[in-house]
Amino acid sequence: MAEGLILVVLQKIATTLGGAALSVIKSKLGKGANILLEAENSMKEIESEFEIMQAYISQADPYSESNKILKPWLKNVRKIASEVEDIIDEYAFLLGKLDNAGYLAKKFHHSRYITAWSDISSQLKQVQARLQNLTVLKDRYGITVVGPGGGSSSHNNSRKNYLSESSYLNDDGDGVMVGNEDEVKKLTECIDGAGADRAVISIWGMGGSGKTILARGIYRKREVRKNFQCCAWITVSLNYQVEDLLNKLIKELHIQDVPDATDSTHLVARIQNHLKDKRYLVVLDDMWNRESWLFFDRVFVKNLYGSRVIVTTRTEAVASIAELNHTIRIGLLSQGESWKLFGRKAFSKIGKEEPTCPQGLVQWANKILERCQGLPLAIVAIGSLLSYREMEEQEWRLFYNQLNWQLTNNPELNFVSSVLKLSLNDLPSHLRNCFLYCGLFPKDYQIRRKCLIRLWVAEGFVEDRGTEITLEEVAEEYLKELTRRSLFQVMERNEFSRPRRFQVHDLVREMTLAISRNERFGHVSDQPDVTDIGDVGKRVSVHSGGQIYQPGTPSLRTFQMP
Repeated sequence: MAEGLILVVLQKIATTLGGAALSVIKSKLGKGANILLEAENSMKEIESEFEIMQAYISQADPYSESNKILKPWLKNVRKIASEVEDIIDEYAFLLGKLDNAGYLAKKFHHSRYITAWSDISSQLKQVQARLQNLTVLKDRYGITVVGPGGGSSSHNNSRKNYLSESSYLNDDGDGVMVGNEDEVKKLTECIDGAGADRAVISIWGMGGSGKTILARGIYRKREVRKNFQCCAWITVSLNYQVEDLLNKLIKELHIQDVPDATDSTHLVARIQNHLKDKRYLVVLDDMWNRESWLFFDRVFVKNLYGSRVIVTTRTEAVASIAELNHTIRIGLLSQGESWKLFGRKAFSKIGKEEPTCPQGLVQWANKILERCQGLPLAIVAIGSLLSYREMEEQEWRLFYNQLNWQLTNNPELNFVSSVLKLSLNDLPSHLRNCFLYCGLFPKDYQIRRKCLIRLWVAEGFVEDRGTEITLEEVAEEYLKELTRRSLFQVMERNEFSRPRRFQVHDLVREMTLAISRNERFGHVSDQPDVTDIGDVGKRVSVHSGGQIYQPGTPSLRTFQMP
């Protein structure tokens, strides 16, 4: 949303107003500094307005993009923030020229400088008026955001849609898993052989990689369940209500005679009392933060009966709650495994146990699997949809050529993007800008760590944390965090096992590009058609075969040819 851009603007305002040069220049200019003071005061008021807006927007429900009233309001916030960024850059540029100029007062009163400073002051006042008008519009039309834990019906409906989409693979008809044999073996060993203590086992990987399928496959096995006196499966998800999860847990555990509207403290006590003398198996599916575990750790009593808690997550931070050697990382499928899974879905009507692809469709099946890049969620969804289409080359070619559109607009496929987008929705604003930037690199491009860090710093995405730590070191932390969130694939490491090159999954990249276009964050030109970049945003990346036109674009700040 607009929060990331506001953060960049706030950082620039703080840097500009906090510079020592400004105070020196004002002291030397005397009365001539009035125009600088006007601009400075306007910037401070804009800073205050943006700080409140940022706090307001930060409460937004991750699913609020469906809010038709909020979307145009946020679009206007983004537009104003983008303009303010340009004004601040111009302000800093002029300030720098004054700081370096001899005969400061004489230079300042040159007509060219007076006009430039007057323009900046005037533009800042116009921005103030527009920001105030946005506040009036927000109040007039009752524009609201729903924060985590909010209870509006629209929020709950959106949340339910995301939950059902993210669990699409759970109800796979044949329940057969392809690949990950080593992970299945390790999970089974962790359940059977971890001793009498309650053990926590984590399964982690990127969205759609098959974490839930792995856990579900073991959870449903009769030979596993028979060793436990009670079992429960709970989907935690990004936003959740504690009471809702506790009530679901009580139903799963078949705890009787619990009154409705019971507070969470009483519910926890009932669950603890029920579990204290039993060997239990509980799966916490789709957990997003460690704080959730602090609560559940208290719920699931340590009773020395060999109980097991399995957690699935996209983040390494959550995965680290598991006991030593009880963390299972899920990777992407190999080419052979991808073909096997795709064949079972796309050609299921052929009737064979391991159906083969008709010869005329092999080319297009290969192209589709190349786009899926081993992601089970995408392979199953696309394969299932194609199973209902004619097995004709023209039909599959047409489908492949509009695959991007299908993933966004076809109701049978757009949940794939929704599942992947959840990881982006969970990013704090400073990481969101950094990750959107990575989408500007070409498909399958291996991004060098040092290069990416320098680019982030140059773009102003990296927070200044004082003299004790450099911007590059902060950027390094950002990179580690994005990797821990399963948004980057490490493609190469150096001799010290430090990541050297990264890659973004193709479907995730397409998702970031769609967001970048919508928010005017950046634009990629990778087609032979000439692209007019007059209104595509701040950043343009021209890939092999791409062409652009429009050399005079004042808002353009980054031009890439990777």
